[in-house]
Amino acid sequence: MARKILAILAGLISGIVAISLLEMLGHSLFMPTEALLSSAADGKDEAFFELISSTMMMAVLGAYVLGSFIAGLVCVFIGNKTELSIIVGALLTIAGVINLSMLPHPVWFVAGSLIVYAPMAWLGGITAKLIKPRT
Repeated sequence: MARKILAILAGLISGIVAISLLEMLGHSLFMPTEALLSSAADGKDEAFFELISSTMMMAVLGAYVLGSFIAGLVCVFIGNKTELSIIVGALLTIAGVINLSMLPHPVWFVAGSLIVYAPMAWLGGITAKLIKPRT
């Protein structure tokens, strides 16, 4: 039981760290314009999301995809059960809903982000089972 809890926590932490690092990379590659930075400084959240490029939002969505995959991979490497990756995916989805509720996002981004966490974590878990040596 303790191993399962540790696996879920390790998967969740690794997923959040991976998402954060990948988002930072995406933001550095797709640097916002001066108009975007000034609207963010003014606190106009709606204007901020209208000015963000689709490419930047796709980079964030890609961070969610890869981070979820890494979370499932780590979880199953530690816990040896593919089902645990679904739990990690569900927890990441809950965190994603909280994130989406804080600021307005484009509809396509909301839909895309909500459907990637659990399937990608599960895929990471399956991949871990395939590449992990049997003991």
